[in-house]
Amino acid sequence: MDKILIIGNKPYHKLPMSDLIDEFEENCRCGIITVTPEFNNGSKLSHLALCNHAWERLWASPLNREDFISYYGKNHQPFYLETFWDFFQANKHRYKEVFHSPPTLTPDWNNMLSSLGCPYRINKVPRTGMSAIFENLIKQKKVFVTNFSLYDSVRYAWGGNYEEGYTEDDSCHSRDDEINILFWLHHNGYVDATFCMLEDTEAPTLRCKNIQPTPDGLRILTKIYGNLLIEE
Repeated sequence: MDKILIIGNKPYHKLPMSDLIDEFEENCRCGIITVTPEFNNGSKLSHLALCNHAWERLWASPLNREDFISYYGKNHQPFYLETFWDFFQANKHRYKEVFHSPPTLTPDWNNMLSSLGCPYRINKVPRTGMSAIFENLIKQKKVFVTNFSLYDSVRYAWGGNYEEGYTEDDSCHSRDDEINILFWLHHNGYVDATFCMLEDTEAPTLRCKNIQPTPDGLRILTKIYGNLLIEE
């Protein structure tokens, strides 16, 4: 079974992540993400998953640089948007695929969850990372996940305007549904979320609150980091 790493947009500042991310030949990056050394997120480009509004403004009916930066300026720092825009325009040809999962697919994802025996459902529009997981499960890929928040209700992202993070508006998305689904998929062997347990600390540390690392995940982490600290 081919494996793929789904990469969220949670930033790591202290723990080096690039070698772990580049351990995978195939990955799927999510959202407005710049892939350069200062962002500590590897170097390989395979697939890019975009939300509805980013897909429209970057790919389907692209805005010019100035309008793109103006549109996203409320939630992102202008410097980051400028850096992302320049990176994307210079490197978009390197992606095998740039895609968007429309909300109309939500019934399909819920049918898949039902067929797997999962008791949880998506009740609002799934976020980009969750859609990327579903897209790759449908393709029967072995899905690993990194840079997703498992515990924090406060959201952090590269280039965000909020240094202390921000609480996501739940009128469109349901974080609780998605976390329950991710935990269930991990516990039942459909997704490996071991890397999401990594704390942003200089010493590689796994926070195992209501979730345990898999043997495959531990093997890869030990290869990259050596000894690991485990916290309950």
